Amino acid sequence: MKLATLIFEGIGQGLFYTGSLLQDHSRFDFVYDCGSVSDHKHLDQSINRYSSLSKFDLVIISHFDEDHVNGIKKLITDKRVSLLVLPYVTWVERLIVATNSQAADPDYLSMLSDPIAFFTGDDFNIDRIIIIGGPDLPPGSENGPIPVLPDETEIGKLSDNAFRMNIFGKPVEDNLIAELTTKFSGNPHHKVNFYKTPFLITSGNLWEFQFYNQESNNSVLVEKFRIEVEKMIDEEGITIRDIFEKQYRAMIRTLYRRGFGNINQTSVIVYHGPLRSWGILPYYKEGTFLTGDINFSRKKNLTPALIFFRDYLEKVSVFLVPHHAAKNNWSFSHPSILDNFEAYVFCAGLNRTHHPDKRVLEDITDHCHGYLLNCNEFSFAPYRVWSRSAP
Repeated sequence: MKLATLIFEGIGQGLFYTGSLLQDHSRFDFVYDCGSVSDHKHLDQSINRYSSLSKFDLVIISHFDEDHVNGIKKLITDKRVSLLVLPYVTWVERLIVATNSQAADPDYLSMLSDPIAFFTGDDFNIDRIIIIGGPDLPPGSENGPIPVLPDETEIGKLSDNAFRMNIFGKPVEDNLIAELTTKFSGNPHHKVNFYKTPFLITSGNLWEFQFYNQESNNSVLVEKFRIEVEKMIDEEGITIRDIFEKQYRAMIRTLYRRGFGNINQTSVIVYHGPLRSWGILPYYKEGTFLTGDINFSRKKNLTPALIFFRDYLEKVSVFLVPHHAAKNNWSFSHPSILDNFEAYVFCAGLNRTHHPDKRVLEDITDHCHGYLLNCNEFSFAPYRVWSRSAP
């Protein structure tokens, strides 16, 4: 028997999503984001349910907002992580995240200032880190790259490997690694690799994870902001890591709001579901589409993403509504291929303003075919995909 148990945890304003794939006596455990800005007792309770696990095979961070990552350290401390996947977000873009945040947690600010140093430190036991995307490495356009799809021969070779992780993708060329590392911030590390999109991970021959990381649409503004910040760093006689400290936040916030107050961030989108070799049950409508805080109100974001995932969207059953159902991240254009999922999940705390936005919920109810499900402090959304027989 094969079984996938998947859960949107009830942690309030944030996201904590987990999956456990089982076949006979083997298992594969994965996570997509872990954070909340609601009362932390709800996040802590959810994290504690995984205390008996000794390992996560795959941990994915969609982006670096506090409500998606501030539980990661508690979750994976004292556990082995086989692979951590991070989005390529430059130090300047992460500084913008810090500027727009009220967070004072030193661990969170340390993660923002240098994720490579943070996750390769002594607090964690992570075998490998892959950073996907990067400047001048856009994932898709009308004539651009398409998702990596292993052929039947490759899938057949995976059949004896149960839940062994397999990576399909193209590493960044050696001559670009130094530049990417500098812009990401941090020194090269033997555990860290940079990959371009498209990028695919399979769990044996059972399950696939298709990644999409879109470059910021505001690269010109980001570059101008970087120049201004580096001037400030030189004038203050400090380092890039110093600029993330709380005492400089007011200065950075003033600079940012003076001329850069609308730089949109992006998120790693992940489709995951059974590989074609699942075999017994039709795998249509057995996939999940995780969107993080991607901005689907902008055609520059939405159109390339839909093109990239065009062969996957018909398989999607469960869809994560972007950015906790915020109005500025939702596409109100109908009809759309996004209208046809079986469940629309939004993760938002109780009594929040604009998260969710009433207009988004009404639009989904009026135009989309599936159920609308809210995960908050007191509700969660578990679901399963299963097959009784082996192929």
